[in-house]
Amino acid sequence: MATSHTYDVFLSFKGVDSRNNFMGHLYDNMKKRGIRIFMDESNLKNGIAIAPILAKAIEESKLSLIVFSKNYAFSIWCLNELEKIVECMNSRNHIIKPIFLDVNPSEVRHQKENFGKALAKHEQKSNIQKVQGWKTALTKEADTVPYWPVLAGFYLQCLFELQATMAMSSNTYDVFLSFKGEDTLKTFTSHLYNSLKKMKIRTFMDERELKKGEEIPPTLAKAIEESRLSIVVISKNYAFSAWCLNELKKIVECKNTKDHIIKPIFFEVTPSEARDQKATIGKALAKHKQNFSMEKVQEWRKALHQVANLSGWTTTDRNQSDLIEEIVKHINIRVKRVPVISIPEHLVGIDAHLSKIESHLDIKNPNEVRMLGIYGPQGVGKSTLAKVFYYKHFSEFECSSYVECISERIKGKYEIVEVQKVLLSEILGDSSLIAWYNREEGAKMIEDVLSSKRVLLVLDDVDDEQQLEKLAGGFHWFGPGSRIIVTTKKAKLLHNYKVHFTYEMKGLNPAEAVQLFSWHAFKRNEPDQCSRELTNAIVTYTKGIPSVLVKLGTDLFSERMSYRQSEVDGENKQVGLKCNLARNMPKEMFKQGRQCNVETRRLGTSLEQNLRENMEPLDMKVQKECFEVEREDDDFKHKQLETDEVYEEESEDLVTFPGIMALLFQASAFIISVLVIFYFR
Repeated sequence: MATSHTYDVFLSFKGVDSRNNFMGHLYDNMKKRGIRIFMDESNLKNGIAIAPILAKAIEESKLSLIVFSKNYAFSIWCLNELEKIVECMNSRNHIIKPIFLDVNPSEVRHQKENFGKALAKHEQKSNIQKVQGWKTALTKEADTVPYWPVLAGFYLQCLFELQATMAMSSNTYDVFLSFKGEDTLKTFTSHLYNSLKKMKIRTFMDERELKKGEEIPPTLAKAIEESRLSIVVISKNYAFSAWCLNELKKIVECKNTKDHIIKPIFFEVTPSEARDQKATIGKALAKHKQNFSMEKVQEWRKALHQVANLSGWTTTDRNQSDLIEEIVKHINIRVKRVPVISIPEHLVGIDAHLSKIESHLDIKNPNEVRMLGIYGPQGVGKSTLAKVFYYKHFSEFECSSYVECISERIKGKYEIVEVQKVLLSEILGDSSLIAWYNREEGAKMIEDVLSSKRVLLVLDDVDDEQQLEKLAGGFHWFGPGSRIIVTTKKAKLLHNYKVHFTYEMKGLNPAEAVQLFSWHAFKRNEPDQCSRELTNAIVTYTKGIPSVLVKLGTDLFSERMSYRQSEVDGENKQVGLKCNLARNMPKEMFKQGRQCNVETRRLGTSLEQNLRENMEPLDMKVQKECFEVEREDDDFKHKQLETDEVYEEESEDLVTFPGIMALLFQASAFIISVLVIFYFR
């Protein structure tokens, strides 16, 4: 039998470390996204054994977030909570996600620093077997992959992954509608159904106005089981129908045995009438006593009572269209499927950018159509910023589409017509409805389909004005409240197209760049002392371009792992050669590189010569991979160009030969940095 999940997430944490800052922000962020959370609000967790209510909450949660902080292991309560979570993981397919707040995974895994001190203290007061159980649980959870270090952008990344976990489901339908046809089919329920469909929420509604018989057919029972959520419209005559009551009984059964959600709507009745079976609902149940067994009627009473105690909506003194809009927004957040777009791990520095474009786009304004262009050099994070906004807000729109790598698609096997079809297939959800043969027909269909919809559209990597004209030809193409984001390397394109707002995406600042590089190179937030100079040199060379930092950091980590493995295997002959090369490199190499001529972006002659003489053929492959990450520096100005016109023409689309050579030598410098770090290791 499937386990009922009352909560999506159970939070395990040490209050003194995180309650008033980190945990508060995390809790608020998750709650806004409709994630059901259990968080123990008591300031002090006294005693040794965890309270039964907490043990039950862990058992009834789909996932646990464990926040390992400096004082976590000093609390016997927290350690017992951890043991219970691990027990549920082993027996109930419970998911665990560890978060390391101001501690490293190795401190938890090997019980070092505060974790070692805490367990040593516990050994003096608790039996050895109990302490060993805690140690085993700590080691097991510290080895969980992936885990979340608390970097900038943590809350977004955490939400993305949690939503993806919550969305893993084999449901055929998002919503099952239960209602009494003669009361609401041609009015409220019909409008609600159409609004749900408009938002692409998969809804099952039995459209028979008269539901004859007592037992619901197997097809309806199956539809309830295969729905993620049921909306129960309790109206004046709902309880007079044995069919409706049996439907309700089945829905409640699924809530109690599966991860099924119920949202009641009280249509011209009050929740207390359903809860206490008064007024017409009481009369209906009294009538059923004459035709059905007491046991059957009692089951219906229990089901009504349980549903009436759940949070939902009442139609009393409410405008029905406003109420339906509110219901659909709520349901949309609960059931919307997470879009399949890749967002980089370990987002750094993204929060400030996101806040600024959210301010420009102002999605709470339902009347205006707004278009924003994000521009900057390749690899600076324009697409990542657009993805983060899209992922965070897509569920608030009637429909959405994220069209990636447009310029690359059009240069490759795609024509603009194929890109138009990709855009509309996401909006309509059915590619069979799309049939045209030229770009003009495609543009007309996009306008026809989107002009009545509130849409979120992202056009990624646009490099030609014609692409915009055929994919988003004008603001009148989109319904009120729509938001369009365009990413491009060309600020001039956005200016010519007269987008409402432009946003320049710049490289990371030095502190953020160090953090991002360190995570990929050393799997920590900052380099250790002997790697600091190397890290600072690489950060200086890369100008804060995230994609280059990630590439170089990943390569360095790979090289270090390969080197260590070679030492273990006793096959370090070639590595030894590399170390010897590193010994011959001047320790001032990177200082010299930093003193290169910034205006021409050329490296010093002696450094260039060293690189040319000492790079091995094996390293050329890495050079080539690094070179593939194009770096365009918007701040760089060619002082030797004679006129502004020549500057504009050449700088818009071209990377100068000196720039290419500089990047090649800078990539080569990274390989030498690998050698240097081997030497210092």
